[in-house]
Amino acid sequence: MKGAMKKMVAILGFVVLVGFGYKLFIMKDDTELASNSSMVNNVARQETEEFLRRLNDLKAVELDTTILSDSRFTNLVDYSKNIRPSVVGTDNPFGS
Repeated sequence: MKGAMKKMVAILGFVVLVGFGYKLFIMKDDTELASNSSMVNNVARQETEEFLRRLNDLKAVELDTTILSDSRFTNLVDYSKNIRPSVVGTDNPFGS
């Protein structure tokens, strides 16, 4: 009977220890979640402000397209050559 009682106490102690570990490491406290939520909102707000600032900077850029109609640009000569398609590599000597 004494051995059975020791086993019951050991099992009960193990269950309490596992429950405490679960509460401590797995379950999150509501205040911790609330602080994480406010931190995430703060980071998201900062990134949104940075994105909008850069978007406004890009919208303010004006491109001068008069260079495209300049004679120096229109008189450029294309010296590229067409490449004929050819077989690349050799046949597989180990293929069937």
